Amino acid sequence: MVAGSDHGTTDGTDGADGTTDGTTRRALVVRGGWDGHQPEAATDLFIPFLREEGFTVDVETDNEVYADADRMAATDLVLQCVTMSEISGPALAGLRAAVEAGTGLAGWHGGIADSYRASSDYLQLVGGQFATHPGREPGQRHGDASDNFLRHTVEFTALGKEHPVTAGLPDVELETEQYWVLHDDLIDVLATTTHPVQPWHPWHRPIVSPAVWTRSWGARARLRRHARALARRARPARDPDRRREGAAVGEPHAVGVVGLGVILEQYLVTLADHPGVRLAAVADLDPERARAVAARVPGARPCTVAELMTDDEVATVLDLTTPSAHADVALACSAAGKDHYGEKPLAATWEDAQRVVAAAAAAGTRVGCAPDTVLGTGVQTARAAVDAGRIGRPTAAVATWISPGHEAWHPQPDFYYRAGGGPLLDMGPYYLTSLVHLLGPVVAVTGTAAMLRTTRTIASGPRAGEVIPVEVATHVAGTLEHADGVVSTVTMSFDGARTRARPIEVHGEEGSLAVPDPNTFAGDVELFARSSGEWEVLPPSAGFVDAGRGVGLLEMVGAAGLGAAPEEPRAGGAVALHVTELMTGLLRSADEGRRITLTTAPDRPAPLPLVPSTTWRSSRA
Repeated sequence: MVAGSDHGTTDGTDGADGTTDGTTRRALVVRGGWDGHQPEAATDLFIPFLREEGFTVDVETDNEVYADADRMAATDLVLQCVTMSEISGPALAGLRAAVEAGTGLAGWHGGIADSYRASSDYLQLVGGQFATHPGREPGQRHGDASDNFLRHTVEFTALGKEHPVTAGLPDVELETEQYWVLHDDLIDVLATTTHPVQPWHPWHRPIVSPAVWTRSWGARARLRRHARALARRARPARDPDRRREGAAVGEPHAVGVVGLGVILEQYLVTLADHPGVRLAAVADLDPERARAVAARVPGARPCTVAELMTDDEVATVLDLTTPSAHADVALACSAAGKDHYGEKPLAATWEDAQRVVAAAAAAGTRVGCAPDTVLGTGVQTARAAVDAGRIGRPTAAVATWISPGHEAWHPQPDFYYRAGGGPLLDMGPYYLTSLVHLLGPVVAVTGTAAMLRTTRTIASGPRAGEVIPVEVATHVAGTLEHADGVVSTVTMSFDGARTRARPIEVHGEEGSLAVPDPNTFAGDVELFARSSGEWEVLPPSAGFVDAGRGVGLLEMVGAAGLGAAPEEPRAGGAVALHVTELMTGLLRSADEGRRITLTTAPDRPAPLPLVPSTTWRSSRA
């Protein structure tokens, strides 16, 4: 576990030797506390590096040095390795004042995240506190330190893969203490580790804990960020109104793509040759993959994620990364003044989803989110039938998706079984977003969940036969209470062979609808009317005809034949946030054994007319 606060000279204004006035930078190493973490030996490993980087290094074994205002004012970086121990009021005040004024604070393990446990003000400063390191299975313990040595992975976030502190580092497999860290939302997480559910542990779902983080703290950090934000917003190409004006005169809307995996090919079918958009840049963690995609897409240039975010030409980012990276990419878009349209889910957690929407609102950028399959003729024709009263007053709905799991076909299925995955967060967005379009928002949920197997075996590709861990619930069922009184029941499972149930059924007092697979854009909508006593197939009457993935992005940027870009897209952030709360609410209900009342209540998205493919495929923004 490594943590640090932003140092006052990380804004690129340093002189040749690291400061603005040509003087030598000064580091203060403060070490002590519990000897078990070997504070002297550990810090001695870093002192030569600091000197090589141009720092004059002072070493202290008494944290009272923090109370020396003159000494702290002359310090650029504090490197602390003090596990547990205590700190006086004046020393803590001096440390906080120095960090707030721009002095960097860095450390690792208990030397920074388990220091001064009795001081809440210190905990607020660093943003994270060691809680425990879970142990091995009881029968494998020997009564020594190895009892807490667990094999685990430290995984770098999208932010961590681009951050100067950790860029270029691969995920790390370790067998040592795995820290469980209590933390707040102000930290910027560069890497995480996941505590799985084990029979001998008392928790009931996998816990993702920060392993590496930074934290901006104090006036100088705020001023640096504010100045950068002002500079970004001063760039005309990134102003939302300017983008829409440009689109209105027929200029293709410039899109950058982040994440070039399997799903990209479906988006290229819709977007690559569309006259209303232009794929200007493509980025992936694998540079070779980015170059290969750029070679197939005329006008696209390969780049890194960081380069894409600073490209003034790119107005909207299409985010096709894995769920655990969605929030990081979306937040980077808002910080860069770009609109964000991402694959589902909006974020892997409810907390991250809220941050995404709040950041976009503060930045004046827009958020769009798959699934846009709900804009096809299948769901939209069904909605038109509901709105026209063809089934009378709606009373109930049933949504069912059953599968043995994606490891049967996907060559890299790991993310389906990690935090942000599972059948509910993977397939649930198609079904639950459809229910919101059909029946309106949900006010409360009740759920139950199970994880029947702790491992899965990959069945295809170069990793066929490899066993991967399962960290999430693989069968989820629940009820949704809609605002108008309709009750929907849902089942999402990776634990069944197959089902003959209709994907979605909507029932009313005068009839029932069978809705086609919401993971597709079309399909037969069947109506049973009590008056006729028969099922009939309804002709398509609403939605984008022959649509494909990416049509939601076209609607968002005003290139789908429906006029100017809307303030809130039909496949927009408000509904995506609601669906994320709905899904995480079901999982929370399962954990806590109680009904969960939701806090979001978006407007039901506007219905679509029937939009011929010749219209939406040829429309310029």
